[in-house]
Amino acid sequence: MDLKGFRLMLAVFLAVLPTAAFSDQSSVPPQSLSSSQDWWLSSNGMYGGTITALAVSPNFTGDQTLLAGTSSGGVFKSTDGGAQWRAVNTGLGDTQMKALAYSPSYGVDKTVFSAALHGGIKKSTNGGESWEWLGSASNGHAYCLGISPQYASDSTLFGGVSGVGVYRTTNGGTAWDLVNTNLTNL
Repeated sequence: MDLKGFRLMLAVFLAVLPTAAFSDQSSVPPQSLSSSQDWWLSSNGMYGGTITALAVSPNFTGDQTLLAGTSSGGVFKSTDGGAQWRAVNTGLGDTQMKALAYSPSYGVDKTVFSAALHGGIKKSTNGGESWEWLGSASNGHAYCLGISPQYASDSTLFGGVSGVGVYRTTNGGTAWDLVNTNLTNL
């Protein structure tokens, strides 16, 4: 390509860039990555920075429910497979989300857990519509969650807290035990 051709290509690129880069992407049709995978932007109704946590309902095929945590806007819920989102932050307090986890029996118990940078671990028993704090041991910089596959019968949840370690509850969050045996450099 000669210099004249390069200049023409650069001019076209610069003319198209603002439209392509800053247009409303919510109406963009799915872009095929292969013959069996379609992806599209799914953030209609969201605000609050970066998506830091994403959880899919164990009953997704029936309820189409997703939760997304953001770096500063709290938790957002979609009940239509991600087409529309709305904030569900009642009782949440800290909106700097790090993790979200559904109860494996969510279809029955509607229980969801959240971990926040400064707000510790919270629990919702109404599908994320409102949240309650789970006691002093879960306070602090909570970064991750793990939930027992048999949560409905054993009520076991784990939470990772920065600088402290791993906490475990076997009663749904009423009491917590530090379970750091052989964990070092926390």
